[in-house]
Amino acid sequence: MQSELESQQIQLGLIQTNLQETQDKLALAEKRENDISFLGIQTSKTAYNSIVWSIIIALAVLLFFFLYKFKNSNVVTRETQTKLDELEKEFELHRQRALEREQQLNRKLLDEVNKNKG
Repeated sequence: MQSELESQQIQLGLIQTNLQETQDKLALAEKRENDISFLGIQTSKTAYNSIVWSIIIALAVLLFFFLYKFKNSNVVTRETQTKLDELEKEFELHRQRALEREQQLNRKLLDEVNKNKG
């Protein structure tokens, strides 16, 4: 009876040791399951998801910011090009008028010179 009791206590001790090892392995497996290696650092899945979504949101905000800036710059560029075209046309018209005035003055001068000679 005493030897049987001792035998059962030894078996109980082995079972408890096995149970503790199994629980430790289970805890380690659960930790591995819930953790992700991100940039060489072990992080939880929730932290990883937070980081990834933060990066995605930041990139989306930057994309919209740059699209807004591009659109505004494009509008300014178009307006400036339109004004430049108008200014070039106005300058060309002014140049033609100045050329015509110069030609008229030269004709008048030539007429006066011819009148004075004759």
